[in-house]
Amino acid sequence: DLKRIMDLLEDKCGSPHVIFSAIPPMHLFPALPQPLRWFIGQRARRLNQEMKETFEACNHCELADIRFPLEEKFMASDGFHPGVAAYTLWAGQLAGMIRRWAAKKNRNEEAGSLERSTDRNDQPETISGRL
Repeated sequence: DLKRIMDLLEDKCGSPHVIFSAIPPMHLFPALPQPLRWFIGQRARRLNQEMKETFEACNHCELADIRFPLEEKFMASDGFHPGVAAYTLWAGQLAGMIRRWAAKKNRNEEAGSLERSTDRNDQPETISGRL
């Protein structure tokens, strides 16, 4: 249950932001024979849709729709699992999402800090706590 995982990460782990990775397009994986490829592909699409709908209501969750070419050089030797090249792309895309979130968080904190200092500057000077 995605909601329980989100709550656990927030409540028990204190995660300020959570990125979930979408399931790759299993229906296109070359090593899977039909009808298994179709069946697993349908399950992956349903889970991805459920994640998308769940995370739309969550302001601290993000869904990474990771894409990599399904060419032989991106797949492991078994033809089913992603290979080093695919995982490198995947990690790079996730790292980019983390950097964007961290930069946005820093901008928001700086803006909040600036607002607080401006609010203090708007207060009249006092001497010994009196006007």
